[in-house]
Amino acid sequence: MAPHPETLRTELLALFNQDLNLAVEHAETDLLEQGILDSLTFVELLFRLEQRYGVRADLETLDTEKFRTVARIAAFLEEEIRAGRARTAS
Repeated sequence: MAPHPETLRTELLALFNQDLNLAVEHAETDLLEQGILDSLTFVELLFRLEQRYGVRADLETLDTEKFRTVARIAAFLEEEIRAGRARTAS
């Protein structure tokens, strides 16, 4: 069962602010336009999402628009979890 979207947004904001040490105040902040999410941070984010949620993003088919805001990342995670494409972390 997928976590509630608001729960995902809250968890992701904490991930950005605490784990990645990046100040993101709102779920609708444009992470790319604001320069918050650069290529190195993006890779770190993908790693953390796989660790925490078991969701692996295929780099060859990855749509960066799904990672433009925390809200979009939450929607991506929810979609992957509901579709059964998340694997349980071991």
